[in-house]
Amino acid sequence: MTGSKKNTVLDKYDLVTFFPGGWEIPWRGLYLIQALSDELPNSKILCVENPIDLVVSLIKHFPRLISRIRNGNVVSKVNENLYIYRPWIFLNVHIASKFLLIQKLNLKWIKFQLDKVVKGNNFRTNSLITWFTDPFQAGYLKVLDAKLKVFDCYDDYADTSHNYIFRTKRELLEKERKVLQKVDITFVVSELLYEDKRFNCNSLHIIPNAVDTKHFGRAIKQTTLIAEDILHIPHPIIGFLGNLDDRIDIFLLNWLAIRNKGWSFVLIGGKRNYMKNMQKLNSFEKNSNVYLLGNKPYEDLPMYLKAFDVCMIPFREDDPFSLSCSPLKLYEYLATGRPIVSTNLPGVSHFNSFIRIAGSKEAFEQHIKEALQEKLELHEKRVKTSEVHSWNKRAEEVIRILETIVNSQIN
Repeated sequence: MTGSKKNTVLDKYDLVTFFPGGWEIPWRGLYLIQALSDELPNSKILCVENPIDLVVSLIKHFPRLISRIRNGNVVSKVNENLYIYRPWIFLNVHIASKFLLIQKLNLKWIKFQLDKVVKGNNFRTNSLITWFTDPFQAGYLKVLDAKLKVFDCYDDYADTSHNYIFRTKRELLEKERKVLQKVDITFVVSELLYEDKRFNCNSLHIIPNAVDTKHFGRAIKQTTLIAEDILHIPHPIIGFLGNLDDRIDIFLLNWLAIRNKGWSFVLIGGKRNYMKNMQKLNSFEKNSNVYLLGNKPYEDLPMYLKAFDVCMIPFREDDPFSLSCSPLKLYEYLATGRPIVSTNLPGVSHFNSFIRIAGSKEAFEQHIKEALQEKLELHEKRVKTSEVHSWNKRAEEVIRILETIVNSQIN
């Protein structure tokens, strides 16, 4: 492997990370692992995707299952030191959690597959780091013999339990407690999560979300074209980028849209079926100045952000999930230089010099009016600030923490 990064004790280690979904889904784990791959060119990294459920595949995806069997469940290589593998299991891990025998069979099969993959691709099995991202991966803690175990706790998982049929709050808390106690290092994204976890784990550190500055910085490039389906929407455009779920303060957005017919409200992101306020969202969409454009490919997002006059984070201030999060979109907005208006959330308070934080719907409206009159010098400051919060900078922080723990084990 080649690379110009400085030497580190981690050069002698390889890493296996478990994702809750697929490689193609853009999220914190993907960005951070890609950055670690860049910063650790002498270490191999294996990304284990959410396993293929054999039972469900037989019922719902039979042709795809046959194709996978014929072609073999191969390891994909993303770059010089980054690999992807999707193992098989007998039954979905959330359903299997109800049946002890199925759990054991799943884990034995996972272990067999991963042992074969890491050895077959010359991973250093005597110096592995395993990296977990979900409480339901508690069973994977002993699948590989790791020198160091890491848990990236990027959400308040218990507060997302209502989004899933087979993930109860009680189960999530039990499994999360087990993971926290068994791993060597836990990363959280916010101060609130830090306070919540600090008595249940070993070494705890805050690693907030960040941004791919090169990608989202395209929104300020003259060569970047504005997407066709937003190009003819009247300005000013007050925009939002993210999932449309119960964190969104739909009542606030509807109030703003009704009072400000001269503003266009453009939301980029998919509706979540489990959303309790779906009826209110549908009512909001009926406003003539509201445009819900749906999900867009990650690579196209700068083409939409370039059209925004003001970026907003309209999360509910009474939502536990919102209070404990590190808003990914905050960092992505910063990289565009655009004015930002947010509700009053702990995760944005450190950036009050660069964004406008509203404590009421009237203040939110006033801040948008002020943002539309903003001078360009603040745009430049936001872009420079985003560079300090790149994913590679976060990876450097992670590496420093891992180095400290590894050195303490050696000594």
